[in-house]
Amino acid sequence: MNYLGEEYFYIKNMQGDILELINSNGHAVAKYSYDAWGNIIYQYDDGSNISNINPYRYRGYRYDDETGYYYLNTRFYDPSIARFISADSINYLDPSSSAGLNLYAYCNNNPVMYSDPSGNFQF
Repeated sequence: MNYLGEEYFYIKNMQGDILELINSNGHAVAKYSYDAWGNIIYQYDDGSNISNINPYRYRGYRYDDETGYYYLNTRFYDPSIARFISADSINYLDPSSSAGLNLYAYCNNNPVMYSDPSGNFQF
């Protein structure tokens, strides 16, 4: 990420969560921690406000500071209620799964094992 002419680099975990933002000198300028559903439980900033300016957070999804929602390419996800704010297409109904009938479900109600980069179905 480039901000005000300075390069920053993302440190991610295996699930794609942004854990740190480091500058070109290797110093951590922002740190994040999340619960399983994507709620930010810890956020550190070195005073530059870069932790709020950075648009990517949980699972590498784009985060909207004003609403607290994540954008997953087709719809918005609200981690405070662990649901999408709009229904999925009926094409994605899965009667074989208990969560497959809930068109607002995120990751088939299992965010520890899955992610949903498209906003349409778990991966």
